[in-house]
Amino acid sequence: MPAPDIQTLYDFETQIEGAFETLLAAQFLAKSITCSTSVSRDPSIDATPRVEIILSLAASLNQRTTIGQATPKQVPNAFAGNLALSVVTTRGTNRSSHGPIRGVVRYVMSGANGILSDVVLPYLQILDLVPAASAPETYADKDQDITVLNYAIAFAIKDSAWPSTP
Repeated sequence: MPAPDIQTLYDFETQIEGAFETLLAAQFLAKSITCSTSVSRDPSIDATPRVEIILSLAASLNQRTTIGQATPKQVPNAFAGNLALSVVTTRGTNRSSHGPIRGVVRYVMSGANGILSDVVLPYLQILDLVPAASAPETYADKDQDITVLNYAIAFAIKDSAWPSTP
């Protein structure tokens, strides 16, 4: 399915963060775990427990495609980056849910490149997704515990996703 326009196609953050937000929300619901999910720049980011999802791009991969009929040009169509998922809980009210939420996130991410469908990620394909690191943090002023789970991600624009007019 082609993207409606080039700006939608190249908005990788919204697409990937949204797809993982959808997957995680479904898993929390299925496992009866109360947890909000949010993507970067989400105004509802203060509720706990929550998982914050942020994609940071690193570089394009050495894969290109030709776009445009009148003046064709080669453009990168595969990219690498870091997908950070931050589990945030408040010590006084929901600290005990930190571990189970972290477990659900790891479970979902372990098979995410095989379970993302065309419905949740219609224009991109996850090529690789591997754990990169995790780090504990705290927001002392808010009495919150955080675990940042980082994943190295590689993805490509699907051949069928290029809009007819770039």
